[in-house]
Amino acid sequence: MVNRMFDFKWKSAWRNTTGIAVVLALVGFGAAEIAAQNTGTVTGLVRDNSVQIPLSGAQMTVDGTPIGGLVNNQGRYLLLNVPAGEQTITAQIIGYGTQSLTVTVASGETTTVDFNLRQEALSLEGVIVTGTAGAARRKEIGNAISAITAADIEVAAVTDFGDILQGRTAGVQINDHGGQVGSGSQIRIRGNNSLTQGNDPLIYIDGVRMENGQIGSSDEAAQEPNVFDMINPNDIDRIEIVKGPAATTLYGTEAAGGVIQIFTKRGSAGAPAWTLSVDQGTSIMPHAGPTGLGSTYDERYPDVGAAGGWLLPPNEIVNPFGLNLNDCSSPRAWAPNGEAGCPESGSWFAPGYKQDYNLSVRGGGETATYYVAGRFGREIGTIQVPEGYDPQGADDMQVRGNIQFTPFDGLQVSLNNTYARRKITWIPNGNNASGLYLNVIRGPAGYTPGNDDSLVLENDINQTIDHIVTSLSVGWTPNNMFSHRLNVGMDYTLSDFVDFKAWGYYEEFQGDRESD
Repeated sequence: MVNRMFDFKWKSAWRNTTGIAVVLALVGFGAAEIAAQNTGTVTGLVRDNSVQIPLSGAQMTVDGTPIGGLVNNQGRYLLLNVPAGEQTITAQIIGYGTQSLTVTVASGETTTVDFNLRQEALSLEGVIVTGTAGAARRKEIGNAISAITAADIEVAAVTDFGDILQGRTAGVQINDHGGQVGSGSQIRIRGNNSLTQGNDPLIYIDGVRMENGQIGSSDEAAQEPNVFDMINPNDIDRIEIVKGPAATTLYGTEAAGGVIQIFTKRGSAGAPAWTLSVDQGTSIMPHAGPTGLGSTYDERYPDVGAAGGWLLPPNEIVNPFGLNLNDCSSPRAWAPNGEAGCPESGSWFAPGYKQDYNLSVRGGGETATYYVAGRFGREIGTIQVPEGYDPQGADDMQVRGNIQFTPFDGLQVSLNNTYARRKITWIPNGNNASGLYLNVIRGPAGYTPGNDDSLVLENDINQTIDHIVTSLSVGWTPNNMFSHRLNVGMDYTLSDFVDFKAWGYYEEFQGDRESD
């Protein structure tokens, strides 16, 4: 009898529990259905206000709710199950001001709202990796380190690597070797620091030390190119610069001139995001040499001029022909019909132009990402050459491929490769008998036969530079206490320089060919 009563009570309790569970399930499904009917979806794009690039990684939230999400690498976000009615959506990302927009969400529908964030200077604890075994906060580093980010580069008008550094960090000076297109830059960090060691800073790109000096030298062209000026500014993610004695402490005596670390862009998880940019520019040479009118009295020279003390007769134009460079066709004492060899435009100067085409794609999954980019550029200088001669200028081509993947937790592998080629057409210049400017400025005292300065252009000077950088980085972080990193890479530069004077050239009648 006891056993039967126990059995009855257990079955009765089970039936009651089952009934309650069924009721709760029905109520839950009904509530979920009602909630779904009272929610909607919000989507849109988040972009930079000035250059309209997507701001991947921006944080999106619905104020007053736990609903949120991140912007993908195409700049799009998606917020699900947003309560119907008037809602405030907020977008925020480091380096930009926060923006909040109020939208009306319709039940069961998708509402689109786009955000355009403005850049905003923030005082944050930057992370530095240069000169440290691992990433560290800026305030923890006693070294003088400056950083330039991709955001700084995107809003600036730059033509090469030297332009990126110019005026963007204290103590760094950029000096151009010459005015011809393709001429290299000289970098000085806090001036000259050593009498025995080189004063050029060491340059690393993705952990690989690259050539930091001039490539080749020509007495006729009087110009020296640099390999680091061939780096595509659009591929740079950030630059870190070590200044002062800390550089030699970290990198040895060769780093007396400082250290520059270049980190290129990487991929990000998400669908492929394509970026195309087209840059166009022009350059114009001003009046060469002094300009103005006479009748300027100077007591230091009382015997100069007809009136005594007047440097020039009244209203006489100073340097009217711009050292014979701006105007070579007007009559002058030694050339009543203008100078022989003068271009048809009447000037040795003409507007130069520059064009750049950049195409890149980035994307990937949770364990592997990629960044692939290509660039083609052409720049023509401001030196006007007569018809039949090649203009002074340079053609550039670069391709880059960066791949990162994580085989398993704690192990990160990064492979970075780039190839660049620059073809430069120089003109003879400098303080020598075949220099164009020297002969034009000297007028009848030049070295060209019959004062025909176009003859110097029969000296063909061409240079082709090939540059390859490849690096492999392996990082192993088994736990928070240990971090290991291995970098292996190669920097290879090949320069082909040809200086050709045909038979009958006025300076060397028998001709000459030099190849380096």
